Amino acid sequence: MAGKGLATVLLAGAALAAVPGGSATAQQSRDVQRQIEELRQQILRQQQTIGELQRRLEELQGEQTRTRAKVEEGAEQARRNVVDQPLVQSGSPRVRVAVTGQIDRLLNLADDGKQTKAYFVDNNVSVSRLRVTGTAELSDKASIGTNLELAISPNNSAEVSQIDEAGGQRSEFRKTEGIFKHTDYGTIFFGKGDPATKDITRIDLSGTDVLAYPATGDIVGGLLFRDNDDDLTGTTVNNVFTDFDSGRQDRIRYDTPILAGLTGAFSYGSDQRWGAAVRWAGTGHGVEAAAGIGVQDPSAEDIDLVYAGSASILHAATGLNLTAASASRDQDDGTGRLYYVKGGWQHRFFDFGTTAFSIDYGLDEDTPGNGDDGTTIGLVALQNIERYGTELFAGFRLYDLDPGGGPGTQTIYVGTAGTRVKF
Repeated sequence: MAGKGLATVLLAGAALAAVPGGSATAQQSRDVQRQIEELRQQILRQQQTIGELQRRLEELQGEQTRTRAKVEEGAEQARRNVVDQPLVQSGSPRVRVAVTGQIDRLLNLADDGKQTKAYFVDNNVSVSRLRVTGTAELSDKASIGTNLELAISPNNSAEVSQIDEAGGQRSEFRKTEGIFKHTDYGTIFFGKGDPATKDITRIDLSGTDVLAYPATGDIVGGLLFRDNDDDLTGTTVNNVFTDFDSGRQDRIRYDTPILAGLTGAFSYGSDQRWGAAVRWAGTGHGVEAAAGIGVQDPSAEDIDLVYAGSASILHAATGLNLTAASASRDQDDGTGRLYYVKGGWQHRFFDFGTTAFSIDYGLDEDTPGNGDDGTTIGLVALQNIERYGTELFAGFRLYDLDPGGGPGTQTIYVGTAGTRVKF
């Protein structure tokens, strides 16, 4: 508008200048000059307004940038609070706390010779549990830790039977221990936990040990055998099919440092129970191997010493593996013995996890008494979903008991499906 007015004034001035004889009056000239000055002042004011608007725009853009930065900073802080900061924190800033655990549930379809029934149980091979650990790093080589582990095992498979399908709620502290560790000097465990020989027959690289390992009775341990007249006996699957494993106990345990894959352990616990074991693990030439052997005094009536050991080997390229275990228990009524062997194969059919298969055979002699022999054969297929800490598995197993001096019993057949999810 200002430009248009200025053009008009200039044209008017030019027109006046073109009047013959200078007919433009002095008054007209002053009017034109006044209009020009007014237009010039208007243009200046508009330029000033435009400058102020430009400055305000820049201020608003700066405020927008600062606001965006604050929002992004707040979002990053919120992310750090949720992701980077632990949900569970120790009362001591030098102690790192972790909460872990698992659920391990089975559906067993069991035929005891007279009837076939479905049992929903918690897997006694590796019970559902909750674990809280604390670790304080004293140096690059030394640490102090705690371990609290609670079993939460409703309908435990070792307790569910034909006459008690509920089986009760097994809730117990599996471990309440302090741990003092030094890379050069070894580890001391003090409190309730694993003695030196715990799981010494269960060294296993097959990937199917959640459903198939030397204590073959655990998945249906509470079921009772029937005699040939279809009557229930007083003998459970777990009475026969066992690996004489030492349970957790209140003890002090020392593990030596690892030297060339070799480590030793010794423990002494309540009721004068003691145990000693040697374990080894190593890899080479495309093969992974592990083994262990131990001896324990369970301080139990009618039992002297228990000797046990196991070994397992895995060929990485083919996934083929072999596991074997044996145990012997000196007892007043015969000598309890276990012989166990398992062959397996692992292969990665799917990107999300390895698939494992196995077939095993177990023979228990003089369990529960002299002349009582148990034979078992099992098949397992297992699929890992590694990203989510999940295993899906299914299996089939038969249990056959040959009583030494009692009436004959009927074979128990069990089909199993289950899952273990770790967190």
